Amino acid sequence: MKKTHLIVAAALIMAAAAYGQSFTVRATIPGITAGCEVKLLARDGHHTLLAKGTTTEGGFTLTGEIDKPTLVTLRINDKPSYAEGEYAQDRGKEFMLCEGITTVSADHFQLVPRIYEFGETPLKSERNLRIEGGQAQKHYQEWRDYMLDAELAAWQVGNVACKAQFGTGKRTSGEPAALSEMQAAGQAAQAMVDAMNSAFVNQHPTYAISLILQQQRLENMFAFSNEELDQMVTLFSANEDQQGYQALCRQIAQLRRYTRGTPYTDLALELPDGTQKQLSDYIQKGKVNFIDFWASWCGPCRMAIPSVKEMHQRLGDRVNILSISLDNSKQAWQQAMQQEQMPWTQLLVPKTSTQAMTDAYQVHAIPYLMIIDGEGRIQLTTHSADEAHAAIDRMLK
Repeated sequence: MKKTHLIVAAALIMAAAAYGQSFTVRATIPGITAGCEVKLLARDGHHTLLAKGTTTEGGFTLTGEIDKPTLVTLRINDKPSYAEGEYAQDRGKEFMLCEGITTVSADHFQLVPRIYEFGETPLKSERNLRIEGGQAQKHYQEWRDYMLDAELAAWQVGNVACKAQFGTGKRTSGEPAALSEMQAAGQAAQAMVDAMNSAFVNQHPTYAISLILQQQRLENMFAFSNEELDQMVTLFSANEDQQGYQALCRQIAQLRRYTRGTPYTDLALELPDGTQKQLSDYIQKGKVNFIDFWASWCGPCRMAIPSVKEMHQRLGDRVNILSISLDNSKQAWQQAMQQEQMPWTQLLVPKTSTQAMTDAYQVHAIPYLMIIDGEGRIQLTTHSADEAHAAIDRMLK
């Protein structure tokens, strides 16, 4: 082929990509009410609206354009309109939206999983809504078939532990030990889910859903070494979503500053009496250092404090614990410390250090837990107290 022909062909391909790929979603669901709103929302962090329509008796049709296979949420209202103070009971689920025709079916609308189930889980009815489409959706369904039973088992174990911990029933003398066993079972079940997800991704690196799952794992700062990031660039190079692959490469490039084993960055802090200090004044060499970024107004942070107390009592001075507050109000911080009675070092991030903290550690949500080893290297950041405690136990062994 002549060079000019190649240039024209490339231009046509780029033009086609710019105009996007047309899709049609056709649903047949008995029992669905006419006039209900239906939406397709991209799972892109912004819930971008891709298509919107209304149901007819027994179904609906949505059309639009995408520029690549896209993970979406299908949301179907259960009524055409709602009274004041009445909330929509949306039904639907996620799937991979592809170019061409996607069919959606169920035996009855009441069997379609709700988007949110109070005290329950849509996992139980996920299989009731059947979605068939292009290759990326076939691969997505392969992943769901592989993972669903393990996810449901993990939810059931975790739900039992949650009810035991936060239920209002009468307490018994043997409950603390039983609760600990339930929580350990929940952690083991979730660890199994995480391991299965990782195995699926590594076994199917060409699947678009595997790329999405890997990108989600990369949201954890300091979780991967530079060598592991290099391996990801190679592993996903033939992925069916090449736009997504380029986004992964950009994400990895940004993560080079936040790899596991990176030395911690010093930070200006304050003691409760207002004395100015540095983080380096409290990081202990040769010892595991556990840092809990929290705030008085953060409910999940306050709920996690008893687990930190338990770790403090169990491990004593084998672990150096620091609580670093992000409170803007020193009065609120002081009051929370008095209420919680935490017998370890308490520090505050002053306003002048907020940006430095964000740049160094990417603290965008709390509780944010960090583990620094005895050589001053960051080994883990997480929002999960269970994950942090498990990591500390491994390091101490």
